[in-house]
Amino acid sequence: MDDYVKLSLNAIKNYLENKTYLREFNDYFKNMSNGIVVKIENGGRLKGISGSIFPSKENMGLDIVYESINAGFFDLSFNPITKNNIKNLDITIYEFYDVEKLPFIEDFNDYDGVMINFMDKNHYVFRKDFDSDLDMLKEAIKKANVDSWDNFSIDKFKVNIHK
Repeated sequence: MDDYVKLSLNAIKNYLENKTYLREFNDYFKNMSNGIVVKIENGGRLKGISGSIFPSKENMGLDIVYESINAGFFDLSFNPITKNNIKNLDITIYEFYDVEKLPFIEDFNDYDGVMINFMDKNHYVFRKDFDSDLDMLKEAIKKANVDSWDNFSIDKFKVNIHK
């Protein structure tokens, strides 16, 4: 478990015990500002996903803390996190950086994926899952259910995945 996941788990434990957001964490996270998406699975079932490819707080540590709480506690469609099942959590943190608009697929270069934003929903597709940039873009368009008449944006990104 790396430091990103440890911070997420500590934030969840702190919220579970004290109903407050964790405020103290490693200075490394206080000096960084990247987009964060936190995905939490509980016993093999999706518990929640929260975050953005863009930073939303003053530093990355706060983004990890807040998105961990959002994914872990405010999605009520699954069983709540308790002291008994916290050990079953599988946390994945996606750290997004070098985010840019993608005007042409030829401009994709060495990026890791794309996000299509349509009607305030984000649809992520990662390059490693496809044989070509065009195949990746076609899947993103299909996933977002957009066509040339829709008003949507495409951002390319690089990502570090923390487990």
